[in-house]
Amino acid sequence: MVALIALANAQPPDAVFQGDGSEPLSIIYTSGTTGLPKGVLNCHNAFVASGLHMTRFLRITEADRIMVFLPLF
Repeated sequence: MVALIALANAQPPDAVFQGDGSEPLSIIYTSGTTGLPKGVLNCHNAFVASGLHMTRFLRITEADRIMVFLPLF
């Protein structure tokens, strides 16, 4: 685990996104409970807004660390 963290820390940061926040970023597929599954486009602004609202709701600060253990697919 320590080697993985060291490897991650050695990577240069990604460039800051310079595009329009309304551009599509991902496609999330619905479950299809009322018909066929459908692809829903999500934009950059949606992800940023979601993160901001969750950090405020959960009172997360820069000192906190969060582990995501669910699959992100």
